[in-house]
Amino acid sequence: MITSAGAVPDEANTGQLLTAIDKKIESSTVSFATQAEAEAGTVTSKVMSPARVFQAIAKVVTQATEAKFGWLKLATQTQTNNGLDDATAVTPKKLASTVQSQAYLAVTTTGTSTAYAIAPNYDAAPYAPNQRFFITFHIASTGAPTLNASGRGNRSLKMFDYSGAKIPAVVYAGQMSDVVCDGLDFIVLDQPPQYFTQDLWAFQPIGALISLVDNVPVPAPPLGNPNYTYIKLTAGDAYNAGFLTSESVSGTKPQLLASAVVSLAGSPFNGATVRLINTEGRFIRAGAPGTIEADQFQGHSFGDPRLGAGYILSTPGNVNISYSTGADYGTVITRIDVATTGVQLAAKTDGTNGTPRIGNETRVKSMGATFYLRIK
Repeated sequence: MITSAGAVPDEANTGQLLTAIDKKIESSTVSFATQAEAEAGTVTSKVMSPARVFQAIAKVVTQATEAKFGWLKLATQTQTNNGLDDATAVTPKKLASTVQSQAYLAVTTTGTSTAYAIAPNYDAAPYAPNQRFFITFHIASTGAPTLNASGRGNRSLKMFDYSGAKIPAVVYAGQMSDVVCDGLDFIVLDQPPQYFTQDLWAFQPIGALISLVDNVPVPAPPLGNPNYTYIKLTAGDAYNAGFLTSESVSGTKPQLLASAVVSLAGSPFNGATVRLINTEGRFIRAGAPGTIEADQFQGHSFGDPRLGAGYILSTPGNVNISYSTGADYGTVITRIDVATTGVQLAAKTDGTNGTPRIGNETRVKSMGATFYLRIK
């Protein structure tokens, strides 16, 4: 004991042992490191308390980043839904909740019917292919609408028509749709199921003639719809403004002629001449499309059974007619010079089929209507 305490044993010194014990006790007293010593990590003769150990670790190990190892902090559900915090980690449970609620994607529009805007929980990256949103539209669209995400600028809002072509989107108030950016436009993927059944004007094929009995107040095909365009086949009608050029009207009924040239880019009728049949009073029948024909009466001649079978009054030369009786004929005619005077016979009843209806055209029994033509 005396030796371990650093002394030389002396039998005459009766207090040497006590001194050695005191020295050993003194040398065994624990000394704790300070925070500075713990963080510095250079002192080897002092004890570290739990607090000093944490301080030392915190000094050298900080919060983890993409480039640095460190301690990890878990995101709250709000942070996960907002998608803005880039310094916390997401657990599978919180991620599942966010995906289920579509918190990243589901937004409601603001703005106008032609210029929609959305503000997703996170700042949308520059427009790129496959960027997707689940959108509730607050009002119905009109014209050619656009969409602005996170204030990054307007892009056309479109949908696909039956042929696969992109056309201005038609959406309704309260409609919920997936909208995807194709790198150029935003495309509405979920078109309203009732679109082509409710809007019957969009359902008609291009080139279809539509007749309306519009002597009562009925709506004409809407003007300004981005999905279709009609013209009214009437000369001088304001409905056709901007769609017809080179309008021409000549002659008088029944030989009145009226036509115009279609001027609408993208229409298969662009540059084509169309007949303004409402003005002409022209009937439509099966035949070569677009071919026009004047009215016509089948060639024939008049005969009279009392003149003999096959007798024709229009034969040139002197025609002897000798009727001695017959109230229908009045004064007896004995000689007609057909070659010089001609013969005029009046249409009159045959006593069975009623009085003939006479006018300045040949026509079938009919009723008037206003015709429209879809050109796009």
